Amino acid sequence: RKALQVPVGIDTDFFKPNALVPRKPNSILFLGRIAPIKNVEIFVNALNELRKLGVEFSATIAGPVLPKDAEYEKLIHDKVSACNLNDKVKFVGSVTQVEALKLYQEHELYVNLTPSGSMDKTIFEAMACGVTSLVYNDSLSSVLREKYLIKNLGAQDIAEDIKRTMSKEHKDFRDYVIENHSIELLARKLFVEQK
Repeated sequence: RKALQVPVGIDTDFFKPNALVPRKPNSILFLGRIAPIKNVEIFVNALNELRKLGVEFSATIAGPVLPKDAEYEKLIHDKVSACNLNDKVKFVGSVTQVEALKLYQEHELYVNLTPSGSMDKTIFEAMACGVTSLVYNDSLSSVLREKYLIKNLGAQDIAEDIKRTMSKEHKDFRDYVIENHSIELLARKLFVEQK
């Protein structure tokens, strides 16, 4: 009952679009820790289904790997190879904030498959950079509506979601992040609570 819902705290002066950085057509970004909770293997399965649908795309998988998840990372790489997706999927490993910013700015679509109950900062960083975001987290249902929410983790369904989202007009949620999750708003809320 005493819990305070606070903004995520995104530096929207740093995480922002850049008109000088062209977005690659049909590019998909998956940025987050390479771990089972992030459902990276389901993302790869969905890309395989997307290719079967005849959709042209390129995908980037970025994020750190904890030692305990080394086997899982190997599984992901093996799955990409087994699905013959090496020409479409690029792994870039752990990235700095500056490198993450560039990835957001370069890609058209950001996909996040972390279940509800965890609020990944990367979702809001991507939104602040003007990337169309497709997420599996119904905590954001009032913001993203059904158009940008993944309902279940079936690879075929996700592939259809990606295909549908790619064909839509680019959706910008930057204003939402500025108004609800900026670092300035977080600082103001914490200051008020301490008084």
